[in-house]
Order: sequence, then structure tokens, then C-alpha cells
Amino acid sequence: MADELENATPEEWVEQLVAWADQAPEGTALPELFTEAVQVRPADFGPHLARLIADESLWDSKAPGKGYVPALAAEIAGDVQYEGAVPALLKVAEQVQEFTQLGDAAVFALLAIGEPAREGLLALAERHRDDVEGIPYGRALEVLTQLPKEERTWQHLRRGLEQAGDMAGLYIALAGGYGDQRAVYHLNQLLEEREDLPPQDRQEAMDAIDLLGGIPTARAVAAAALGREERLKTGKVGRNDPCPCGSGLKYKKCCGK
Repeated sequence: MADELENATPEEWVEQLVAWADQAPEGTALPELFTEAVQVRPADFGPHLARLIADESLWDSKAPGKGYVPALAAEIAGDVQYEGAVPALLKVAEQVQEFTQLGDAAVFALLAIGEPAREGLLALAERHRDDVEGIPYGRALEVLTQLPKEERTWQHLRRGLEQAGDMAGLYIALAGGYGDQRAVYHLNQLLEEREDLPPQDRQEAMDAIDLLGGIPTARAVAAAALGREERLKTGKVGRNDPCPCGSGLKYKKCCGK
């Protein structure tokens, strides 16, 4: 395969990639030779990467390559930080309405490409601003919150914290990592007002407040404590998870003895 890929035309490279995807057992890592060929000749291979990612006929598991080829192409685009793939990756992020290997690969590639993807991601978030529970909005925020802080990103993150239902846990986690202290107010509001917030999300919100250097309100502290009690009562705590009593020890070394 090394000799075939070293001097391959882009069309031959695509044929080799499809053939490999057809034959490789599930979970097998893509040989680095495919990525190396693109690194050496990005101008030749890059447009083909973008085409493979965007081709909806290849997204199906019955397609050549068993549906893996677009995800593999997205993985390579991220590895070589090929900016020309951004429109195709955004198409996947918006149109693949399930949590799939392709959707995950698109998110990771956009993260790797970084700043050149910002405006497209902001446009994606704006188109879906009325559906913070939707996968496209969540994917856009996953990437945007990893980029340097910017006001438009904060406004979308604030919207997620204010409006999310079942997806609240995602926006709580993103808020903690994003580092904007304005999130502390909204995290406290979530803890105070959302009685249906799962115990693990309550604890995550408390951790995020602490990470941001904020102070939880008395009502927020009480809500988090209630969440810890619920987790203990229901037994939904992994033995290697932090103990919900707040001791800092693993559950198996504390209340789970």
C-alpha cells in the first residue's frame, strides 16, 4: 500500500481509501499513509477530502466504504488542518441529526482547524438559535467554546444556559470550560429554579461555579445538596466516582463502603 499511495493520483488515493474502509474490521485505526499523502500534497488532495465529507450518498452504511469514508476524510482534514474542508464539515454538523461517528469526526476536525471555522460556526449557531436542544446548536457551541473568548460565543452560551431542557448538562460543562464569569449567575439560576435538574448536572454546575471563581447562592447550595442525597438514595453512583457527600474521596472509599 505504501508504494501505491506514495505516487497515487487523488483519484487513486480515493479508491484506496474506499477499498480500505470496505475491508478493514470495525474499530481499526486508519493507516497514517493516507494522512501523510495529503500532508505532502494538500492542494491536490484537499478538495477531494472536502468532496468525500460532503457527499451525502457516502453517509449511508450501504454505500461504498460502508459509510465510513466521510468520517475518515473528516479525520484526515482535522489532522492536516485543511481549512478548505470547513464548509463540508459544517454541512455535516448541521445535517447529521444523530450522534454518529461522522458527526463526532466533523466536530473534532473543526476543533483542530480552529479559528478559520469560527464565522461558519457562528452562522450555524445563529440559524439554530431557537433550538438550543438541537444537535446542530450543541455542536457549534462545543467548538466555539474551545476558541478564544468572543462576545458572540458568550451570547449563544448564555442562551443555552437559559433555555436548555434535557441538554442543560452540556451547556453547564461548556460554561465551566469557557471561563466567562458571567456564567456564574446563570449557573446559580439553574440550580435554584430547575427542580428537574439531574443530580450529576447539579454537581457539575457547582463545580463550574467554583472553577469560574464564583460563589454559589444559599439556594443553589441547598439544591446541590439535595442532588447528592438523591444520588445516594437511588444508588446511581459509580464506585470510582467522586462521593456525592462532598468528601473528595471516591465513592467506594467513603459512603459506598
